[in-house]
Amino acid sequence: MIKIETLKQKKDKLLNIDELTEILGISEMSVYRMRYKGELQPKAKWGGKNYWDGTEVMDYCIKRGVIKEESTLTI
Repeated sequence: MIKIETLKQKKDKLLNIDELTEILGISEMSVYRMRYKGELQPKAKWGGKNYWDGTEVMDYCIKRGVIKEESTLTI
């Protein structure tokens, strides 16, 4: 299950693999499968680690229909 609140908090930040797997509720291998398929590419690489943009992760989840766009809006 996706942690939408955590994703909204980290929307404008870079997420490492541990944060990304926790937020999406999937394994590291699944994240890297998405990367190799070209679905969700890392934004930066630093110190031998990949970092994904929180906004791009949210857009990817909306595009795939995993979360609704209305749930990402803040009131």
